[in-house]
Amino acid sequence: MTRSKSGAPFRRKAVTLVAVALLVIGVFRFSNIETRVLYSILVTLGVLQSDFDLRWRSIPRAVTYTMGIAASVVWLAVGVSPARPFTVSLVVLGGFWIVHRWKPSGLGLGDVLLAPVLCMYVCWFDLRLVPLWLMTASLGAAVSAIIRKQRHLAFVPWMVGGAIAIVLVASNANYGS
Repeated sequence: MTRSKSGAPFRRKAVTLVAVALLVIGVFRFSNIETRVLYSILVTLGVLQSDFDLRWRSIPRAVTYTMGIAASVVWLAVGVSPARPFTVSLVVLGGFWIVHRWKPSGLGLGDVLLAPVLCMYVCWFDLRLVPLWLMTASLGAAVSAIIRKQRHLAFVPWMVGGAIAIVLVASNANYGS
């Protein structure tokens, strides 16, 4: 893997501080233990994936799979049927896969595999938040690309950031708090 030019020790410290702040906010925002667990996994592993994508334009699949398994285990442990979130996640996977096949240089396979996993986390709070999450991530990335005049940028930070923002701001925690 080649290292991107944007890596810096200051950025790592800033990312760590933001992750810790988001975790603390989530502890106060959500009262249900399952919701706190899912939110903590989303923030910690999502920020880790974002950092990998920013540095190397690649994300480890093992972390993506761990996030997916953790979400599934919590859904099943609580006794809530994950059928609808799985269906929504498959639709998101299909959409991302089509975009990836149409323009492989635009969305990498890591983005395609992470999208349905993040969808599972967003679905925990409310299925209706998924389109809002996708629009937030896409518009944020598009505006960033236009402002920075870049043709290629890391999309994982936008997906993760959009998911965290939507969950914190717009959710009423249907299954949690």
